[in-house]
Amino acid sequence: MPLQFIKRKIKKWTEPSLRLQVTPLPKQSILGTDYGGYAVPEGLLHPEAIYYSVGAGEDISLDVEIANRYNPYIYIFDPTERAEKHFQQVRNNATQGIQTPLYKNYIYPTTPQTFQKTHFEKIGLWVQTDVLRFFVPAKKEYVSHSLVNLQQTESYVVVPEKVILIFFVKKKYPAKR
Repeated sequence: MPLQFIKRKIKKWTEPSLRLQVTPLPKQSILGTDYGGYAVPEGLLHPEAIYYSVGAGEDISLDVEIANRYNPYIYIFDPTERAEKHFQQVRNNATQGIQTPLYKNYIYPTTPQTFQKTHFEKIGLWVQTDVLRFFVPAKKEYVSHSLVNLQQTESYVVVPEKVILIFFVKKKYPAKR
């Protein structure tokens, strides 16, 4: 056996194991669709909380249900045209009392109050303020773009990417909690 192999084995056997104590979160509620939903711990969100949603696409079911249940300040970020149009359609329909279907028999549970504290920003978030290539998905019916070209496509859109802290300082959004 090579000496390096033996050294690695000895190091692995002698180094302490990392042991993390994981405490389950309290009661959780599943909000949103199977695709765009999530388990949300009870008691964390409230009317003065700030909730950030990054990459809305064409499923804002989680954001809508959080707005209805907890009424926090919601900031949704997505640099794509389709996401912005989808948000605007759902919001406009809600203010007019029109139901908006999504898919698989899901209808957004909106009211005229759903979007009172919900804001959409057509930007992406990145580690630095920059303008980046956002690669389009391989299938035209898909909405999820990628900064790292996950689907190996040739086409891209150029989008502004901002650091969240810089964005909020420049916009002067209230930092209510």
